Amino acid sequence: SVFANEPAVNGFQPAAVVFKNARIVVAPGQTLDKAHLVVRSGRISAIGTDVQIPADAEVIEADGLSIYPGFIDAGTSIFLQDVKPQPVEGRPLEITKYALAGMRQDDRNGLTPEFNASERLNARSEDQERYRQFGFVAVHVLPVGRIASGHGAVLNLAALPLRESLLVPRSFATLQLSERGGGEYPSTNMGVHAHLRQAFLDAQRHATQQRLFAENIADIARPPSDAALEALTLMRTPAVKTVFTATSRDDHDRAINFAAEHQLRPVIWGGHEAHRVVDRLKKHDVDVIAHVDFGDEPKTDAEKPGDDPYADLPEPSHVRQHKREEWRQRVAGLAALQKEGVRFAVSSRDGKSPGDVLKGLRQAIANGLDRDAALAAITTQAAAILGLERELGTIAVGRPAYFVVTTGPFDHEQTKARFVVINGQRYEYHKDAKPIAPPSPGEPAPLQL
Repeated sequence: SVFANEPAVNGFQPAAVVFKNARIVVAPGQTLDKAHLVVRSGRISAIGTDVQIPADAEVIEADGLSIYPGFIDAGTSIFLQDVKPQPVEGRPLEITKYALAGMRQDDRNGLTPEFNASERLNARSEDQERYRQFGFVAVHVLPVGRIASGHGAVLNLAALPLRESLLVPRSFATLQLSERGGGEYPSTNMGVHAHLRQAFLDAQRHATQQRLFAENIADIARPPSDAALEALTLMRTPAVKTVFTATSRDDHDRAINFAAEHQLRPVIWGGHEAHRVVDRLKKHDVDVIAHVDFGDEPKTDAEKPGDDPYADLPEPSHVRQHKREEWRQRVAGLAALQKEGVRFAVSSRDGKSPGDVLKGLRQAIANGLDRDAALAAITTQAAAILGLERELGTIAVGRPAYFVVTTGPFDHEQTKARFVVINGQRYEYHKDAKPIAPPSPGEPAPLQL
């Protein structure tokens, strides 16, 4: 029901709700002015300027408000329980029989590819509320921190039991190829690559043994059940995408190279320097889930010393200028991806606020990103990358109701979310917020960064 989160009055609940005379952006670049949107039984039943308002519907006057497809955070780890998955231990090695017995026969340190985020989700209501207040209707939860951390999950934010909120119980696999440091093996970049490469070879051998045993080949014993190796084998199938965390240009190159070596379908998560390898991303058809927590633009003026006599001396002007230029190149990176046709969504990772995603998009627009492309990054493209384009990302008749009603353009700093509808569940915020006029055709939206 559209009103499942609201108390019933004498047991009565309206069968439908109508948002009347709104500016409806059904998809990036497709806008209806002074249109009505009807939701019935959790689905969108009608959209248009000449829609007849049902007699049994509650009518919400939305004149001056805008309706967008619900926003999607394509990569975060905030909803995972604070647990560290433990690798499956292998058979102990008999050290009295082998000279080189310093390591277990099948070492799995840092490898838990069988882990499923959906089994350890902790979708606290306060965390979901933080996202909803900014218009987000779904998040892609990804495990991190290990070489192979396991599989993610896609969760809607309707504050319902997990079995009703999970949109994708098992999404992308995650790999991290950067050096880990510390005293835990493997700690170096080369060691991480060798360790993971050996795991994939073990998985290949395990799959071969399973096949030969199934074919009743002589002298082939039944291979043991091994969830980790079987998960690595599944990663090489066309149906599974693999997320590589990548920050630097080298990280991106390593991810693309490793994916090609092991026949994986790579997705970059991070993308700080994705613009530096845009040609390779395009050539290999690699999607990007970009962190957009850019922060504020670095200042070039020397800061005045404070009262602390031990305060660091101001950085030289050329250093400050270099930092500013690096910041601008990173912010303009999304425009570079758009220009070359590289598909991308955006991620809060674990930023201070989900609103930082919208701030980052405003900054990217100010540095060359098309407004429709920015909207697509949190709606249509995010849904397509996650394989949920039939449910999320657009507003269409017959689809589940996932949308946000705002007081103004999505990229205006003063815009607030008035209503958020998630699969029929309705939430209301900022009742006193005033509507903000949309920009005229061809006029950029006001940007206050």
